[in-house]
Amino acid sequence: MSSKIKNSELDRIGFKDYKGFFNIIVDNSPRKSICHMILKDNRKAISIDGKEFEIESVSAKHIIKHKSALVSSALKTLKS
Repeated sequence: MSSKIKNSELDRIGFKDYKGFFNIIVDNSPRKSICHMILKDNRKAISIDGKEFEIESVSAKHIIKHKSALVSSALKTLKS
């Protein structure tokens, strides 16, 4: 959680599940994507603003390394 994102805006954020990956989205719109998570047996990655980062596992410890990029993407997407 970041103090830059208001609590009222958090209700706008959700996810869309696909086979092998999912998107964190705003306003239930796939066009308003904050990030994509790729979750396959042999590969785990997070894609933020077109940049892809391999992650060791889907855990807060590994995802928090990308907090700055995630917050930046979320703020930009919430404003659009």
